[in-house]
Amino acid sequence: MSTPLGVHEKSRLGHVDALRGIAATYVFLFHLTEVPSPSPNLPSWATQLLAGGWSGVTLFFVLSAWTLAMTRDARDHEDRPDLRFLVRRFFRIAPLFYCWLIFMVIRNYGFTGFFDLKERVISNLTFTFNFYPPWQQGIVWASWTLGVEMVFYALFPLVWRLTRSVRSAAGFLGVSLVVSWVIQFTVYRVMDEASANIYIALSLATSLPAFGFGILAYRIQAAATRSDRLKSWKIPLLIAGGLTWSILLTQIPTWGVRAFFQPFAYSCILLGIHAAPPRWLSSSAMCNLGKISYSLYLNHPYLVYSLAPLYFLYNGWFHPESGISFGLSVLTAGTLLITISYMSWRWIEEPGNRLGRKVLAHIPKRSNS
Repeated sequence: MSTPLGVHEKSRLGHVDALRGIAATYVFLFHLTEVPSPSPNLPSWATQLLAGGWSGVTLFFVLSAWTLAMTRDARDHEDRPDLRFLVRRFFRIAPLFYCWLIFMVIRNYGFTGFFDLKERVISNLTFTFNFYPPWQQGIVWASWTLGVEMVFYALFPLVWRLTRSVRSAAGFLGVSLVVSWVIQFTVYRVMDEASANIYIALSLATSLPAFGFGILAYRIQAAATRSDRLKSWKIPLLIAGGLTWSILLTQIPTWGVRAFFQPFAYSCILLGIHAAPPRWLSSSAMCNLGKISYSLYLNHPYLVYSLAPLYFLYNGWFHPESGISFGLSVLTAGTLLITISYMSWRWIEEPGNRLGRKVLAHIPKRSNS
């Protein structure tokens, strides 16, 4: 979910990286209050704020589409750009996911699980599990987002050709909203309500408009940069995004919230921040948090779940409303998560990126004849 390190490093946007780190942290905090049993005592004042943490995934998708468009713009001159894009994406995402897949299969089913669940394992290896309603969540916890993201990667070369301007990007967003609504309408008529709710929540169709918003936001900033108008819109954009987001904290995550209002809010915030990035957001600490954001995301569910005995201990020491037990839980889980994620970035993600670059070096150039 983040751009490969070492690629076009000088042209990277630190604040965009930092927003990725914030998105991963928001999802982590949300799951810290929802996944473990017992969960840390959460003071009432923070309940609503952290309940919106599931929306961090939407921010991931908006940022992903933005950065895909930005890097593809910079690499449009490459030979075989579509193939090279797909190779980079695969080696960016697959290595860490495959490590977790091996661990989770053995943990849950033993060594025979690879044979007993071969069809499901194959769907995870090929990132096609989003197409199978019973398997949408993925074997690896929270990996449903990769089932969405990798399918969008496969579609992106075509989407890129269809969204070369602000107008065409807006058209793609409009089509994605219609397609998303039609699929939702159809699913609720062919599935029972409980199954339909799960399918819609995890489906590519529901998240497709978020990618559309990300591409449109990139096209708007590219056009505004050429005319130097974006800075004058910073405050209105941040106000629009912030107000929409704050209103959404009180809303149930329905299709309309997920497909339109949420990505709209995050796109406005992204554009507003991009117009004049605050210095703290581009700091080394925040950028480094963004660089390990994929590891943060994929590593956090199992870690959060495994530390439940500590949360129980902290809960018994302090009054729930004091926030101290929750703060200790965040400090303990967060420190371990950042440490583990740095190691997985360095020893799994980075070698995967290097392997991807080696594969790219061996792709034959297209003949001009």
